[in-house]
Amino acid sequence: MALTRTTLAAAMGGSDTVANVTAIAGFTVGDHLRLDDEFVLVQSILGTRVGIERGQCGTVATGHAALCPAIVGHPEDFPPVPAPRTYTYTANATATIAPGLHRIYATGGAATTITLPDPTVGQDGLVLTFMCMDAVAHVVDNNLGGGSGFNAGGAGADVCTFGAVIGNSITLVADNGNWNVLANTGGVLS
Repeated sequence: MALTRTTLAAAMGGSDTVANVTAIAGFTVGDHLRLDDEFVLVQSILGTRVGIERGQCGTVATGHAALCPAIVGHPEDFPPVPAPRTYTYTANATATIAPGLHRIYATGGAATTITLPDPTVGQDGLVLTFMCMDAVAHVVDNNLGGGSGFNAGGAGADVCTFGAVIGNSITLVADNGNWNVLANTGGVLS
């Protein structure tokens, strides 16, 4: 079964046991619903009002704003969220879509190109930082299979080429199947 994305129709407090959503397609009693970083259990459905049990999967019940992404599916459909860690690339490669620092090194003085596929809806909220570890013009490419481009900018913004400076970096967050730029130091999007 696939994950389905909708949004909250109204804000909710940390102790609320009903979530009002904008669309109910894909909801089934017993599913998990992810609101920001909180997982809740779907206990009942009445129209677009969803009865929930808060703080599932070790998450903490907290308030959520109206239009907060609401992603529903079977518990096994949600990818596990790995702890942030460090990844190292020394040759052209496809990036590991996991939170943390992704260090890019040159091999033999040549620039390295890291291909970054679009995230899935289930990966919303993951934050990745790609950093140049040597003074070479490395590339992060979001063009794989017609990628959506950074900030959903399409073909005009699907490649980030760094200036040849140690420490140049781009920090990205997954949101609704796109990589949005949180910070960019020394990278040119084209």
